[in-house]
Amino acid sequence: MINDLNFTGERVVPNNTCHAQTMSEHLIRYAFATKYAKVGKILDVACGSGYGLKVMGLLGAGKNGADIDKESVDYSREFNDQGNFYQIDFENQKLDKYLFGHLNDEEIINGNKFELITSFETIEHLDDPNLFLQGIQDCLKDDGKFIYSIPLANPSKFHKVVYTFESAYELITKYFEHEELYIQEGIELVNYERVKGNLEGLNKRGIFIVGVCHKKK
Repeated sequence: MINDLNFTGERVVPNNTCHAQTMSEHLIRYAFATKYAKVGKILDVACGSGYGLKVMGLLGAGKNGADIDKESVDYSREFNDQGNFYQIDFENQKLDKYLFGHLNDEEIINGNKFELITSFETIEHLDDPNLFLQGIQDCLKDDGKFIYSIPLANPSKFHKVVYTFESAYELITKYFEHEELYIQEGIELVNYERVKGNLEGLNKRGIFIVGVCHKKK
């Protein structure tokens, strides 16, 4: 079963991705996230085939993954051997209500929240990402980190919204404060401070905004 998940052109599948460059671009984000992954529990939202959790989990954190696609959830569960994996409709189910709705004690809920939540190339797939971001905010520990990526100027049959740097940044800062901000092109992550004078050049296909955030105080 481990090789039964098809590559659609959007979701990365280990050993079944059409192009090595595509795999490299995705892996670099998870490699970057491992800087923050030496924690108790991590959650990867829109985890796809689960390869990212495999990478981040090498530092010993408890692995948790969520995806809208049942086949991906099943694949992720088998690919990772250990961990908790959930099928969630991100636009219609609030993440914290799905994960913690059965818990009544606020102290227990807080104890189950995550020190690190990652979600790479998810938001552009949602007509309205606000419920999704609210859920991430409420699943994150007060001192936790949220790491995301969003492609810029990238229309696709898979994407419901096309973001510019400005619109992506504005959306995220409704819910989170940035600690670090990067621009990704290919396998290179460049600190935003080095390129911030060239916003027009950022809004082109093949560019991603990548941010490390914490909850607003």
